[in-house]
Amino acid sequence: MDSVLGNPPGLEPLAAQQVLANWTDPAPGGPRSPHYEILPLNGAGALALPSTGNFFSLVVALLCPVSRGSVTLNPTDPFAAPVNVARIRYVVAERVADLVKAAWA
Repeated sequence: MDSVLGNPPGLEPLAAQQVLANWTDPAPGGPRSPHYEILPLNGAGALALPSTGNFFSLVVALLCPVSRGSVTLNPTDPFAAPVNVARIRYVVAERVADLVKAAWA
């Protein structure tokens, strides 16, 4: 895997309905459409690599944001709405859970 920068991306729908429960599904094709993209990259991204070990990174992109309209940054609370923060946090947690499974150990 170290001869190329990355690997084919994965496009997936959100599996957990609780993440979409408070909002209508923003995906144009409904719940079977991809909501996020995962791009596996060889290496550890921008981190300095230790001298031993094997590493890869996952870049996660939200394809169907719920928020609409203009964006104004809130200097008092950077973690306030839009609600996309909860959705991307869920996706990252799911991928981390996948990486601790026996196949990667």
